[in-house]
Amino acid sequence: METLIKKYCKSKQTLRGLPIRVVISGGGPVGLLLAIMLNETLGNKVEVAIYDKRWKKNGKKVYWKTKKDGNTRRTQVITLQSKLLKLLPSHLLEHLLPNNGFSEVWPYSQDSPIELGRPKNIRIIDIENRLLNYVQNSNVQLIPEKFQPEKTQSLNCDILAICEGVHSQTRQYYKSEFGLADPFPYSINGEHLEDVILSIQVKSGLSTSEAVILTLIQRRFLLNMTNDGYGHLNVRLTKGEAQEFKRSNSIFSTTFWPKIQDGLKLFSIQPNDVMEVNCFNISMKHESRFSTIINYESSSNATHAFLLGDAANGIHFWPGRGLNQGFVSVMSLVKSLQERLLKGNVLRAADYSKHEAVMHMLQHRHKSRAWEAMIRRVGNKSFSIRQLIDVDDELLETNRNQLLNDLFGQFVAISSRLNSRLPNMPNWDMIKERLELLSNETLKALVVSGPWETFWSGGPEIDLNIFYPKAN
Repeated sequence: METLIKKYCKSKQTLRGLPIRVVISGGGPVGLLLAIMLNETLGNKVEVAIYDKRWKKNGKKVYWKTKKDGNTRRTQVITLQSKLLKLLPSHLLEHLLPNNGFSEVWPYSQDSPIELGRPKNIRIIDIENRLLNYVQNSNVQLIPEKFQPEKTQSLNCDILAICEGVHSQTRQYYKSEFGLADPFPYSINGEHLEDVILSIQVKSGLSTSEAVILTLIQRRFLLNMTNDGYGHLNVRLTKGEAQEFKRSNSIFSTTFWPKIQDGLKLFSIQPNDVMEVNCFNISMKHESRFSTIINYESSSNATHAFLLGDAANGIHFWPGRGLNQGFVSVMSLVKSLQERLLKGNVLRAADYSKHEAVMHMLQHRHKSRAWEAMIRRVGNKSFSIRQLIDVDDELLETNRNQLLNDLFGQFVAISSRLNSRLPNMPNWDMIKERLELLSNETLKALVVSGPWETFWSGGPEIDLNIFYPKAN
């Protein structure tokens, strides 16, 4: 690593000039897009190096490590909105979305209007492969090593972009500079709310529109898949289920396995179409700042550090937009630097105040949306959905017909909103046929979890043109 650092670094200067030296920690989709956009937008005004320990080098080319190398690739399906995709250069977009390289599953929306097309579903592994392949022949230096923040001083870089993910070690290393995140805004009665999600890699026999409607009428199960039915069924666990799963060696040996089987039945997933099971925790915290100055000896010789993507705004994935907000944060920083380099080459905190504002807006917009996916409001009180679905069946009288009628009402409300925005809208008879396969206990959990919240989480997205009208 020292050899790579020496090769990349230049000697210390009293006053830095062009090119601006950028180091990116984390080579996932956000880090790769930042490297690409800096290289293409600013050209010889920047030198970019990006670190990721999940890569390996073979000859002159860098590849993703595989399971044999000890690296498990992410196969989850994510959704990219059309308004976001419009921000990317057309040649990059063609590489990211080749023919038959994506699926259209979710309906038109304010983020993906009819004139721009429906949202695009892509596996994360495909995004990572395509972006890494795209950047190979550029001037970006790909370093297949773990980034070590304690050596940032020796890198002598102008900009450090932290794109490592929600559990970023570099973010933690610089906690004194960025400040501690505050969990209180995402707490109920003083208790920080955390969801535990069981993610099951599956193949569904449903059409995409059927899967969408069954997902939207409740918040216990979420299926996001591609046109061929492959994807992940995500299950929101109760506190007791989460504790039991962590104690068990296998999901099949847990007492709540019959409830998981109900989820499989609901989405027409056969037992032999269950491929992999993972479990992860999700919680949110409020960040106080997204940019800071580190390692400076003078006002003209400093390293400006930025949090981007999940390292900046780790949000609940249930309503989506995680990678979308990450990509928007990249475009904001690039446009901010583009504006500054048109005026000079010495960076100051004031030069990226608009970017800092964008990051706070992204935090407010997407964490507010995600918070509505973690709770349900009953009167003037808020309850966590994981608490609501944890109902002792013996304490409640169960009326199966009433449960189905309640779900019918949720279906009518959802389908009326989506009727003109989702092709091949399924009818109630098809939905009821799937619901009839479930136990009363599971039906009750679907009812009390409530349908997807769309009013409080709706509204316009962040428009970068407001801040950077001349950078387009």
